[in-house]
Amino acid sequence: MKRNWLGFSGKESVFLIFVFLFVIGFTLINLQDSYRKARDAQRKSDIRAIYDGLMAYQNDFSHFPKALDGKIAACDPREVEKDVIVYGPCLWGEDALADALDPDYPPYVANLPRDPQWDKGATYLYISDGRNFQIYAALEGEDEDEFDPGIVARKLDCGGRICNFGRSDGKTPLDKSIEEYNNELNAKNK
Repeated sequence: MKRNWLGFSGKESVFLIFVFLFVIGFTLINLQDSYRKARDAQRKSDIRAIYDGLMAYQNDFSHFPKALDGKIAACDPREVEKDVIVYGPCLWGEDALADALDPDYPPYVANLPRDPQWDKGATYLYISDGRNFQIYAALEGEDEDEFDPGIVARKLDCGGRICNFGRSDGKTPLDKSIEEYNNELNAKNK
């Protein structure tokens, strides 16, 4: 029987190559899954941090920052008329959620996080009318406990992906728009 330079026969070499390829393939699949789970864990953590910052902001100002183009409108203050201030959108991954008029006051979120795959267009989505808010992300894994089909049904855009996870101010449902929720409340109160 002819042996190669490692001392294996042809059939043994083919078998070993097959085993190595199988192990490498299995490892790569598990590695990809681990990276996905880590990105989803980061998204959940980011949304919790933004939620906590928004709740602290509301505690100090008695309202939530409004939304502008899916971002938190609490940066770049401009006085448009005497005592009327308009805020621009805070950029994910660049700006802080802070009292824009008092730079000495500690920020509510030092650096608003951005989606781990922002370089591929993924982003968080913020919706607010000042009284209520919703903050959304798109988890990659449908097997995540927080994956919400009710949010998916809304078809909200989280940077080219459909949002499927979120948090709200506590009373606002995530599977309805804030306007729908407020209309339901008004109908109940009539």
